[in-house]
Amino acid sequence: MRACQTALAILMATLLLTACPVPIPPHSLGTRENVADMVPAFIQERKTTREDVFMRLGEPDAVAIDDSWVVYGYGKSQGGVAFVMAAGSGAGGVLVEGAYYRRLIIRFDPNGVVAFATLETKACPHYAGGVNSQGGESYPCLDIWGKDIPAKFNWPEKRPD
Repeated sequence: MRACQTALAILMATLLLTACPVPIPPHSLGTRENVADMVPAFIQERKTTREDVFMRLGEPDAVAIDDSWVVYGYGKSQGGVAFVMAAGSGAGGVLVEGAYYRRLIIRFDPNGVVAFATLETKACPHYAGGVNSQGGESYPCLDIWGKDIPAKFNWPEKRPD
């Protein structure tokens, strides 16, 4: 454990002393902007139809294979910092930023009327990094594309992407 802490301290010191820090302003994480911070007032259980939802919110980000539920997702960066390093013919970088996710989950009854609607939110750090053309990033802490919905609620599977 002590060796891991020492290695992490050396890595952080190297980044701070040799890398060029680049501030990252808040920005969209490539998702829709119309998911409010609460279930929209127009969505009422046992009253609002599927057509009403689609007309107001547009095409959902995920749909059940049997059309019984949909998900609308939203992600936003809260800003952060990227450290960029270049040496010789290589380059690398690390990005750390705060992220905020929310998703609106709507379940419809067999007649296409809202049976259940809920909003889930979560904030977490988002990491990305790479060297030359190799790299990766962390997964969102809340699946705004609904892949976990069937297991979480015991509902039908999501349509394939």
